[in-house]
Amino acid sequence: MARVYQHEPLLSTSSIRVLDLLPSLSRQAPIRCSIREVELDSPHARYEALSYVWGARHGTCPITCSNRDLLVTPNCLAALFQLRRPLETRTLWIDAICIDQGTDAAATAERNRQVAMMGEVYRSARGVIIWLGPGKEGHAPQIFRYLKALGIFRNLDAMNAPRFVRRIGKRAWAYVVEMAWPGGPGVSRTKGPAFANLLDLLANEWFSRTWTMQEIITPCRCTVMCGAAAVDWNQFFVGMRGAGASYHSSANALLVYLRGNIAAEVLDPPDSDDDYKNMHDIQLLKAMCRLRGAVPHDKVYGLYSIFIARGLRLPYPDYGRPLIEVLEETARAYVQHKRKLDILRITLPSNEVTGLASWVPDWLSGESVGQLACSDVTGTVMVCFSDFPSTVSACRGALTSATDAASQASGRLAVRGKHVGSIKTISASAHARARPVEELAYFRDFILTCKEWCRMISVATSYPTGEDSVLAGLRTITNHKGFFPNGKPLDSESLLCWFRTLLGKDTPSENRDLDEPLEPVDHLQPNRQNATFKSIDKMAVVQKIQSYVNYKANYSFFALGNGYFGSAFRTCCKDDEAYLLAGLDVPCVLRRRDGGFRFVALAYVHGAMEGQLWPGNEDDLEHLTLV
Repeated sequence: MARVYQHEPLLSTSSIRVLDLLPSLSRQAPIRCSIREVELDSPHARYEALSYVWGARHGTCPITCSNRDLLVTPNCLAALFQLRRPLETRTLWIDAICIDQGTDAAATAERNRQVAMMGEVYRSARGVIIWLGPGKEGHAPQIFRYLKALGIFRNLDAMNAPRFVRRIGKRAWAYVVEMAWPGGPGVSRTKGPAFANLLDLLANEWFSRTWTMQEIITPCRCTVMCGAAAVDWNQFFVGMRGAGASYHSSANALLVYLRGNIAAEVLDPPDSDDDYKNMHDIQLLKAMCRLRGAVPHDKVYGLYSIFIARGLRLPYPDYGRPLIEVLEETARAYVQHKRKLDILRITLPSNEVTGLASWVPDWLSGESVGQLACSDVTGTVMVCFSDFPSTVSACRGALTSATDAASQASGRLAVRGKHVGSIKTISASAHARARPVEELAYFRDFILTCKEWCRMISVATSYPTGEDSVLAGLRTITNHKGFFPNGKPLDSESLLCWFRTLLGKDTPSENRDLDEPLEPVDHLQPNRQNATFKSIDKMAVVQKIQSYVNYKANYSFFALGNGYFGSAFRTCCKDDEAYLLAGLDVPCVLRRRDGGFRFVALAYVHGAMEGQLWPGNEDDLEHLTLV
């Protein structure tokens, strides 16, 4: 029986192990290799780095390493078979093999050091290989040829090729794409079995793995492999965009593009636009909710080199530290570096029983990205639709104090703010799952809540800003501009029609519910058709507005004691406080707790979104503590 391979301790804190994969003329021959130590910055450190998904926490498949047995996962074994050359040794860096995965104190200490070096390991490699697994029979070669073809034509536009070249390219596009994948999705087809195969590839676990975010940040060649098929990462990236996969809600495409954008900014910081960097930072923090790792600490440590490159000051990785401390120090470091409270835009706070401070995003179980055309369950999207920095700010662009953020005790964050008012009356529906907003039958209970909202608006006789109180209330309910039907704002007449209908003052059609489908009128008598058409037109307007309002089925509508209307997630309660905070571009709802305030939700307060209530002298701001 062969002995089990044991890693020798590394002689230097700046060295790594590399694996020499021995050649074989037979593809079925057992895998044989050896492991050696090299200094990361030495000429001997010539290797390719493998980026892949382990697939299992522990290895079960034996390979021969220096005449001893070394257990690897099935996915790693499949990659080794594919990467092995027939006549020459291939040198690789594979984390599960080259880092000691033991559980003793020495192995854990080594793993902590190596995790801190991971970004440099991939940037120093001669090339990075993204392994997506063996893949389905015949699909990967077709998809990769298709993406290469799309990438060529996308690059013609990006390189500002001569006009006549681009014209020829546009005419040849459809023919070349069809040749690359006969019967494939084509240039504009985003449905059908072929496109489903494309999305199936994007559904690969690699795209939702935390570690892979930093593993493609390399100045050298990066290759995507699925079985024997291969394509350059840039061609894959550009091709997926050309294929239209980025607009499909079930795909991991957003993570694909976020990887590409962050990699470009880390590798070439001077060419990076600050506004786009800030947007990508927020998107990265949101992506942490979806990214997966072997252990919860990987949420942070899998992105460690990216955070450091972005300017965050974090201590070295330590898997022995409590997870809550690791998550909190990451959130605090972001606030200190940015001097903004964008950290509150990521998720709703976690349940108090978790022990996590309310101002730390719920990266473990929170929702950060809503489903397209569905009611919002994130609690943030309806208030902050765009991740791009806004020129409009409720706090007039005021920043937080980096000193205050650093000096607070564990679980507490010092901020400055302006009190807007306390919630006097509030109404919210029962929790609704993410449902298509146009399927009105799903929202019968919520429609009853909307009627209550309209009654709350109707009792107001004036509004603090001087505008019509009814329109102020309706604009509060329909504040989510990024979701306007056809991109056009809702007109006052349509909003008032919806309002009067829900109050029963303007019923377009007798005995008709909002969720009933409209019926054709061709069978009616001529003298009844005109009146019926008008009734149906009104009902169509009301249903359109209701579909739009359905995005906020999980939100509450409230009135503050001073008369302002607001909207926030349904977790808000009577007597909660609405505040404007320095460093946060939108209002928020806070709840008094333990000598401080617990963050409850972001909020829309009509008449406060553009800095109207922010004091001219910031010395007048209150000093608050978030807990």
